Amino acid sequence: MVPLENAQRVRALKRIARIVRSLPNFDQALGEIVNTIAEFAEVDFCALYLVDADRREIVLKAAKGVSKKNLGRKVKLGEGFLGKAVETKESFLEEVKEPSIYDLPLWQRKTSSFLILPLIVDGRVVGVLDIRSLSPKPLTQKQILSTILANEIAVLIQGAKLFNETRESLQEHQVLYEIGLLLTSARETKDVLSVILESALRVINAPAGSLALYDEKKEEFSLAVSLGFSPHFAKKSKWKLRKGGLTGQILARNSPLVISDVTQNQACDNPVMIRESIKSLMAVPLRWEGKTVGVLFVDDFMPRDFTSDEVSVFSLLANQATIAIMKAQLLDKTQRLAITDGLTGIFNYRYFQERLEEELKRAERYSHPLSLIIADIDNFKNYNDRHGHLQGNFILKKIVGTIRRATREVDIVARYGGEEFIIILPETDGADALQVAQKIRQAVEKTAFPHEETQPGKKITISLGVATYPDDTRDKKELIDKTDKAMYLSKKQGKNRVSTLKDLLRGNEKMVSNN
Repeated sequence: MVPLENAQRVRALKRIARIVRSLPNFDQALGEIVNTIAEFAEVDFCALYLVDADRREIVLKAAKGVSKKNLGRKVKLGEGFLGKAVETKESFLEEVKEPSIYDLPLWQRKTSSFLILPLIVDGRVVGVLDIRSLSPKPLTQKQILSTILANEIAVLIQGAKLFNETRESLQEHQVLYEIGLLLTSARETKDVLSVILESALRVINAPAGSLALYDEKKEEFSLAVSLGFSPHFAKKSKWKLRKGGLTGQILARNSPLVISDVTQNQACDNPVMIRESIKSLMAVPLRWEGKTVGVLFVDDFMPRDFTSDEVSVFSLLANQATIAIMKAQLLDKTQRLAITDGLTGIFNYRYFQERLEEELKRAERYSHPLSLIIADIDNFKNYNDRHGHLQGNFILKKIVGTIRRATREVDIVARYGGEEFIIILPETDGADALQVAQKIRQAVEKTAFPHEETQPGKKITISLGVATYPDDTRDKKELIDKTDKAMYLSKKQGKNRVSTLKDLLRGNEKMVSNN
C-alpha cells in the first residue's frame, strides 16, 4: 500500500511542478495546486492560505469546496487553529465531536474531521493548508500522509511566489520606464498631469483618482485633473488646508498615506468623498526641494488593502511625477515669458501677430466674423509727466484688469504700444464688437484712479477703434490699419469714445463735401 501512495505522491508533486512552470497567473496556479492536493487526499474541501508577514495575517488564496467569493478572507496570526499553526509551526488533526467549539473560517456542519498543515520553507511558515473530511468518516491514513506532501508543496509554492514577485517587479519597472517616456514626450503641463494620473490608475489598478496642484502664494490647492468620478466632482476645484482634514494628514507624511476603509478615518468626512462613494484611497504628497507641488490620489469604491508593492511603486511614480511637473511648469513659464508683456502680464505684440494670423485663417475656413479693437489711454503723457512712470505703470496695469473683466476668456488681449492695447474678438461681428468696446470704455470711465483729477476732464479715459473681418477687409494688415485709424478718429472727435470704420468713412465723405 505504501509504495502505491508514494507513487501517487510523486505524481502529485510532478503535476504541481508542471502547474507552477506552465501557468503565468500565480493565483490561477494556486487554484490548480489546491485541486491537485484535494484529488491526492481524496477530500471535497481544501483551502490554501498564504502568510502576509507585514500585516501579521494569513489570506485565503485558493479553495476547493467553497465559493470563490470567499477568497481574500483573512485570519490574524495566533487566532484559531489556522493562526496558531503559523506561530507554533505545528499541524493540527482533529476529529470533530462538538462542532460549536471549533474556530475555523468557512465552517461546515458536516465536517467530520480536519487537518491543518503549516507550509514551511527554511524554518519559516509561508502558508497553511486546511483539509477537511465532509463525509461521516474521519480522515484516513493516506490523507494524513499529506503532511509529507505539504513540505514539498511549500517549496514549490514559495518558488512560484518568488518568481511571480520578480516578474511583477520587472513589469512595474517596465511600466515606470514607459511612463517616463510618455512624460518626456508630453509638451504641456496639462498633458503631463493627464499622463501621471492615467499611469497611477494603471499601475495600482484603481478605478478613480485625481491630482491637485498647490499654489504657495494663495495657500490653496486646485484640482488639475481627475478620472473615474461623476461630473459633480470637478465642481469643488479649489480648497484650502483644513485643520484635521485629509490633505493635512497627507502633507504630514513623506510617504503615501493608505486608508483601507474611509469610514475608519474621521478626516474622510467631506461631502465630496461621501457623494462619490469613495471607500478607500492612497495619496502621496508631491514635493520638490522641500516645497509642496501637489498631491496625487488613487481611489477605490470598495474597502481595499493596498499591498506593500503597490505602495512602493506608487511612491516611485510620485517621485517621477514631481520631476515631470516641475520641468513642464518651468517650460510653460519660459514659453509664457516669451509671449507675455513683462509689465502688464497680457500678450505681447509678437504673439498678437501670430494669433491674429491663426484666427483669420480659422474665420475664413468656417466663414465666421472676427473683430479687432484698439484702445489708447487719453492724455497719458500728461499723467506720466506729472506723476512719474511708476504711477503711470500702475494705471496701465489697472486698465488691463478692467479690459480683461470686460472681455471673454477666448478673446486675446495684447499690448500694442506704450499705452495702446489691441483685442482680438473671434466669432464676433461689428455690432457685437462695438458693444464690447463701449463696455470697456464705460468701465474705465467709472473706475477710480489715483490723481485722476489732474487729467483733462478730471477723469482717466480711453479712446477705442473697431474694425471687422470680412465686412471691412479680408487682409490682415489692412484690418489692423483700419482699426488704428478708427481709434485715431475717436481721438480727433474729443476722446473717450468708440469709432468704427463706418464713422471714418462718414467723416471722409463730410470732408469731401466741404471741399
